[in-house]
Parts: sequence; structure tokens; C-alpha cells
Amino acid sequence: MDSILSLNHSAVEQYFQQLYPNYSVKRIECTQGQGNIYLEPVTEAICPDCGRECSKVHQRIPRSIREVPLPGQLYSTVHVDIRRVKCTHCGSRKQERLDWVANMARLTKRFAIYLQAHLRVSGTTNSSLALKHNLAWTTIKNLDKQQLEYYFNGIDLTEVHYLAIDEFSIKKGHAYATAFMDLETGRIIHVCEGRTVEKVRHFFEHLINKGLEDQIEMVCVDMHAGYHSLVKEYLPQAVVVYDLFHVMQHFGQDVLKAAVSSCARSFSQNHQQKLVRGYRRQLRKSSWFILASNSSPLKHADSKTYYEEIIRDNELLFMLQPIADLLRGIWQAEDMIEASNRLDDVVGLLDEVQKKFKFPAAGKFKRMLTKRAKEIVKACLFKGFGTNRLEGANAKIKNIKRSGYGFRDMKYFFLKIKGALPGDGINPWNYLTDEMGILTGKVQTCIITGRFASSG
Repeated sequence: MDSILSLNHSAVEQYFQQLYPNYSVKRIECTQGQGNIYLEPVTEAICPDCGRECSKVHQRIPRSIREVPLPGQLYSTVHVDIRRVKCTHCGSRKQERLDWVANMARLTKRFAIYLQAHLRVSGTTNSSLALKHNLAWTTIKNLDKQQLEYYFNGIDLTEVHYLAIDEFSIKKGHAYATAFMDLETGRIIHVCEGRTVEKVRHFFEHLINKGLEDQIEMVCVDMHAGYHSLVKEYLPQAVVVYDLFHVMQHFGQDVLKAAVSSCARSFSQNHQQKLVRGYRRQLRKSSWFILASNSSPLKHADSKTYYEEIIRDNELLFMLQPIADLLRGIWQAEDMIEASNRLDDVVGLLDEVQKKFKFPAAGKFKRMLTKRAKEIVKACLFKGFGTNRLEGANAKIKNIKRSGYGFRDMKYFFLKIKGALPGDGINPWNYLTDEMGILTGKVQTCIITGRFASSG
């Protein structure tokens, strides 16, 4: 209280008059970290329907509205009697509208902005912010959702030329969603629940309705047949390509995994079961080494040498190792002829492995490559574009899920994803910073604190 009373009285009075138009401060009480501001009207009530003054007040309803904390206080509350008018002009009987109160909650607009700024800049969670300010979690969530809707509900798609489509899990093994990314900027432009053709179709219909079907030059997808068919149906002029990430993923899951099992079975014929379990574990790590190749995450040279020895000791894994390198080379080819030749080399090696080791997994993978050869070879024309960028975004999506302990409101979850991945060099919150003057790189003291300091 002393910090307020020590300031110039007229300056304080003028400041509060700007905060609460048509109201004056009757008194301010500050006790035990709680600031209370009591207001009383100085003008006639305004009818919310016709906008005329109303001298007749039907009812006065006490309201407590949360405000940005006063200097030195944890919480602040504005106490005001909301007048319910009986308009003699239009006959309306409604509560007067206070322009400085947020529509969605018993908060001032300034306090709502203050909370939104905290979420954007400090990176705090909804729960911790709600606990700090003694508010309901749903209040913080609704404020966050409101702001995200303002920025990300109507994303401009007119500059999108290269598109990536990929799925991610909402609940592992139970529920999925599909994300659409602008590959030039890394911006998530759309997220929908589910991964079926019918769920994803709505986005393509949206593109058609906006007249944007001719501007999409390339669509990068995984090997989900449904995505391919939708692109051909709605974007017939777009080139469909498969990215390296998903092809290598299939190679690892369908071929290397089967090879590890085959090598482990051969080892088990001459060794105890306890040793077999350990050796199988080493074989799996060796298969990861094959997939990593030159960009191996192995930190120690000894480990690298060790896994190379295991591969050499297992002829099947040894013959599969160059296939991984050849596959990567397809996406680095200078043109489609070179890419096609490298794909033929891969198919030839797979055929050799299938015949020599009676290894059906190699034949299955070979048939998949042959069937998808056109889309795989064309990928060399769009170097640097692939769903691997979208796959990288999955790490951020997992962090959002983890920090939110899961989301029941899918619309809110998808908005959070868009907010976390707005595109290269884009900060959608600059407008908030510049317009409100709340932030300078980090959340500073509350608005009221700053204004009081300048008034003194």
C-alpha cells in the first residue's frame, strides 16, 4: 500500500481512469499478498443493445474480476457492481458491458494478455501458470486456445508449392493424426485427426475449394497407398515422391530385422540360450550401425570396429550393408537416369541375397521397390525436400504431448502443434510484443508496475 500512496495522487488517479473508463477508484487495500481495487461508477449506465444512457438501474450485481498484480502483491482483484439496466428507449433488460473485461472469463483484458504473454515467452505450462496465479487450469487453457485460434485458424496457403504428408501417434498404437507441412518453410499448415483416406480427404477438398490445386508442384508422402491415390485424384499435376526416411525405415523393419533373427538362429545351433540372447542384442545394434552408415551416432571408434566385426562374421548382414548405402545414393543422384541405375543395383543385390540365403524378406522388399520405383527415382529431382523434416517435427509434437500429459481437446492440441512449428524465421508473437509493449525478450514486471514506475 505504501508504494502506491507514495506516488503522485493525481498521476495514480489518472492512470486508473484510463484502466477503467467511467469508473473511479473508491479505495485500494493490500493485505497478505492480495491487492483489492474497489470501483464505483461516475457515469450513467449504457444499454448494451441500443447504446444509450440509462438512468434506471434494475439490479446491481457484485463481481470480482482478476487484474494484473499490483506492485508487491501476488494477486489483485477488481471489485465492481455490474449494473443491470432497464432501458426506457428499447426496453432491454441486460447487464452493462465493461470494455476492459475479457469476454470469456472474470479477468481484465490486460490480465488475459499478461497471461498469454507468459505462455508465449517463458515457456511455462498451463498448470504451473494456473497454480502461480491461483486460477483454474481451464481458464489458462481457454486463453491459450483463444490466442492460437487468432493466429493459426486461417493459415494462408497461397505460397505453398511443396507439400509433405505424414502421420503421428496421439496415443501409441491406439490413435493417430495426420500432419501437412510446407516443405519450403517447415510450417505445419494443417493437422487432422485420423490417418484414413476419408479423414485426410477434407484437406484436399479445401485446396480445390480455394483454387490452389495447380500451384502444388510436389507432394512427399510415405508409402501409405491412400495418400498416393488422394494426390492423384485431387492434384493430378503434382509429382508424388517417396522420401528416404520411410524407405530406410521399411528396409530396417522388413529386411534387417528378419536378417537379425536369421543370424541369431544360426548362432543358437552351437551356443547356449543365455549367450544367444546377448548375441541377438548385439546383432540388433549392428543393424542400427548399417542404417546409420557414414553418419553413425557411435561416439567411440572401438564400438564402430566391434560392430563391423559382427557384420563381417554374419554373411547375410555383410551382404545387406552395401544395399543401405546404395539406397541413400538414389536420393543424391544428379538425375533420374543415375537414380534409376542405382535402384537397379539395389534390386539386383536383393535378388542375389534372396537366392543365396533363401531369404524371403529380401524378395518382398525388392517387389516393393520395383512397384514404387517411379516415385522413388523422382525424389532426386527435389533434393532437400522430404518427410524427414516432418519426422523431425515429431520430436516437438512428443514434447507438446509430454508437457500437456495428453490432450482431450484435439483442436487445442493441433493448434499447439501449429504454434510450435510456424515456419523458418517466423515469430507470430511479434505482433503481441509490439502492440502491447509487455515483452522485451522475457516477461518483465506486470503492466501496472511499469506504469506506476513511470508515473512517479
